Amino acid sequence: MIKTILRSVFTLLLSLLLLILAAHFILINIPGDPASHFASASENKSASQEADESIQQAIRKRGLHLPDFYFSIHSAVLPPLYSETYNPDEKRNIKQMAYYFGNTQKVESFIKQLKHCQSQFSDNSSQLLFRQMMTDYCSTQNNSATALHKLINANPEKESLVLLYNLQKEMHQQRKSLRKFIPAFSFHPKNRFDQYLFGDNENAKGILHGSFGTSWQTRMPVSEMIFSGFKWTFLLSALALMTSLILSIFIGMKAGASAGSVFDKFSSQTLFILYSIPVFWLAILLQMLFSNPHLLNWLPASGVQPAGGFHEGKYFFSRLISIIPYLILPLVCFVIPSMAFMARTIRAATGEIMQQDFIRTARAKGLSEKTILYKHVFRNVLLPSITLFAVAWPALLSGSVIIETIFSIPGMGLLTFQAVQQQDYPVLAGVFITTGAITLTTFSLADILYRVADPRLKT
Repeated sequence: MIKTILRSVFTLLLSLLLLILAAHFILINIPGDPASHFASASENKSASQEADESIQQAIRKRGLHLPDFYFSIHSAVLPPLYSETYNPDEKRNIKQMAYYFGNTQKVESFIKQLKHCQSQFSDNSSQLLFRQMMTDYCSTQNNSATALHKLINANPEKESLVLLYNLQKEMHQQRKSLRKFIPAFSFHPKNRFDQYLFGDNENAKGILHGSFGTSWQTRMPVSEMIFSGFKWTFLLSALALMTSLILSIFIGMKAGASAGSVFDKFSSQTLFILYSIPVFWLAILLQMLFSNPHLLNWLPASGVQPAGGFHEGKYFFSRLISIIPYLILPLVCFVIPSMAFMARTIRAATGEIMQQDFIRTARAKGLSEKTILYKHVFRNVLLPSITLFAVAWPALLSGSVIIETIFSIPGMGLLTFQAVQQQDYPVLAGVFITTGAITLTTFSLADILYRVADPRLKT
């Protein structure tokens, strides 16, 4: 038993690590510039200067300039500057230059000197030349060499430009283009994944400290947003799962034990119809029936509390009673599809168990059908029930997106829907990791419960 628990925990931790790695891979490959979402404003600077400084500050603060992972396999001509550069255009330019010239040292020296001379490119034409050399040098190298030579002739006293021109000549003269086919391995102690996982003790805490970063839209910590929504999703999913299991075990065992009876035929047809109902159609139908002022108007159509909020001084149980009417319709939408699926599965398992030899032996001993059903069959039905629990719990969490959106429940489902609309990728990554961790934990727990419920697996 201890070996089973240790093996399950090890598998869980390894799977969680792979899950976090997948989320990190998604985040580093999202379209757009993440740094631009955290640019701050300043009233005393021009718009371009303000934007550049705020973006650079965001890059340094969030480690966006660091390599993606602990190691990388790349061409031997790529200079270390390539891993330290964040700007996509500059990064692509360095890679193209390294592949074209094949001289790592000369390319890196030229790029560093070019950045050092940025202030020397003062007028509009020279600034255009600087941008061309920084972002697309290979396509404009002849024009760039000519323009740089003219700039030096016009400013012979600027030694930094003369050094830049000499480095450019050496880079062109000492080409080693075949070196790009030689592979190289690099190790990066400081990288974005390490910061995403452990934090940097200054600006980011890391996932292992319960931090999923900052939302692009609300600027709030993602972990706070997920925790705020998770309590509602967990409440609804837990209630729905318990209700579905209880109803499905009762209906499934009764129908399976009396195969071919009127109850079995009626329940099978009813469950088949309920399972085929689309959940979004069921939600809208319940709203039209029970929340329509012109019909029953028994239950609220959306939300989880009165529009004006709770009165001050209201106790917890009073608030809980006030919340119950808001949860009834969403709970029904959760329960009906899952209960229909579970009951049909348990009905099939019960029918198979009723044909086993130990059931015939129990009948031969004179035990009543009720005793056989609830003493012998029930324990064997627990095994498929554990499977249903492991499958249904993640399904309820993922299915909450539709239900919570229709009923405006501030849970993880609605949070996910809003994050998709707003392209808030840190929130989506946080939800992905959270739901994945819950799913993996559920399956690990199911594996342990299997060992407890079935003595045969202990050996």
